Amino acid sequence: MTNWLSVVEGLVAAAIPTVGLVYTYSANRRSQYDRVLAVVEQSCTPPVADDRHLAGTAFEPASRHQPGQVVSLGEAEIKAVFNVLWYFQRAYAMYVSLRPPLWQAGLPARRLYFSTHSPRP
Repeated sequence: MTNWLSVVEGLVAAAIPTVGLVYTYSANRRSQYDRVLAVVEQSCTPPVADDRHLAGTAFEPASRHQPGQVVSLGEAEIKAVFNVLWYFQRAYAMYVSLRPPLWQAGLPARRLYFSTHSPRP
């Protein structure tokens, strides 16, 4: 009888930290998901929305420009393009952080790794 009580006591003692770990993990995932949603929500508010509009008008289809006219970007358009690229890189990094740890090295990272570590002829 004491062996069974010892086994039950050991299971209960192991279950308490396990429940705490599961609760902490799920709470951290929820807060991380909320942070991703907050970053994505920023894409519709200034200054990101203004930069997206400015960068989008700079890269309109070529058919909307005059024939033979060279499309050039001014300092404001270049700044807007880099701000938009920075924002989307940040949002993508936060989105990737939601993946399980085993899938953290995505396809672009693997391609970069193999392209830099492949044997050269």
